[in-house]
Amino acid sequence: MMKKLIIPILIAGCMFSTSITAMGASIQDVNVTGDFRLRGYSIEDNIAGADKIPGVKTDDSYLQFIGRINLNAKIADNTTFFSRFGMRNRLGQSMSDGNFNNSYQQIDQYGIRTTQGDWNLSIGRQAVKLGQGMLISTGDEVEYDNKFDGLVATTKMGAANLKLIAGKTSTSEIAERLGGVSSTWYGAEVSGMISPKTSMGFSFANDKPKDSNTSVSSWAVNTSVNVAPNLWLNAEYAKSNANSNNAAYLIGGAYVTAKDVFVAQYQNVEKNAVNQSNSLYSYVNFPFQGVGMSFTNSWDGWFYKYNHIMDKNTSLHVIYMDTKAEGLSGRDKEVTVGIAWGF
Repeated sequence: MMKKLIIPILIAGCMFSTSITAMGASIQDVNVTGDFRLRGYSIEDNIAGADKIPGVKTDDSYLQFIGRINLNAKIADNTTFFSRFGMRNRLGQSMSDGNFNNSYQQIDQYGIRTTQGDWNLSIGRQAVKLGQGMLISTGDEVEYDNKFDGLVATTKMGAANLKLIAGKTSTSEIAERLGGVSSTWYGAEVSGMISPKTSMGFSFANDKPKDSNTSVSSWAVNTSVNVAPNLWLNAEYAKSNANSNNAAYLIGGAYVTAKDVFVAQYQNVEKNAVNQSNSLYSYVNFPFQGVGMSFTNSWDGWFYKYNHIMDKNTSLHVIYMDTKAEGLSGRDKEVTVGIAWGF
């Protein structure tokens, strides 16, 4: 296993080295980080109709391994090359079994980060997120393989933080089976502290799906409040310009200690409120596998998470989801337990 892991990384490293040498740049500082995660999943999607989609197991349990290795290399003053080699394998699964959650091994993030005056610019294939993820979220937090290719620019405006994004998102196998397509995006977020214990953010996004003459505009407002020692309340509300079923919200709490985090969160999402391929709270990306929520105009439910830091490199996490679809019988219940190790 380790040999299979090391070989593609060395090949990728040779590719990067050749490209950088050809441009005449010299690598000054190289930083390698990463994380590995082993999870056990149990899925029970009993929402009416979920078992009718080809290739989907609505009652399933399995192990999944995820690994990510990040490479950051300074190639000039104020300029850094970044890349990430990612791998995912559902243990015992082949790559051609037609399942939604296929295995993969690929360089899934890469690009250049640079500073120009007061602006920090990141150009390439990368993770992007506005607010708490209602409008768009790609990369680490999403179970499936949506990607953002483009520009992310950040700067300060007095006490506020400004983020601008422009680019294209890919989709994923599960999103495509449920009708999702890639989109062209632009958006912005303004955020900051409005009091010593309260942060607030406002975000806007416009996405135009591939082969469509119509774009969708959405906005969201979010807040996080430290209401007591170790206790935080979080909320986000989003709305699109669709004619109906166009609102979504979440509200939750987090209790945080030196080694433990407890999260309980409720979300209610109408189908036209968010991009179904790229929102963190779409019916495609939010559950681990369940798809019964795609058959209705809205879904709602609870999300619970516990994370325990075992040592400086290792943590244990448990996640439980319980959701239902408007007007349909049954519920989608999903649980995962995992160990993560980082370096």
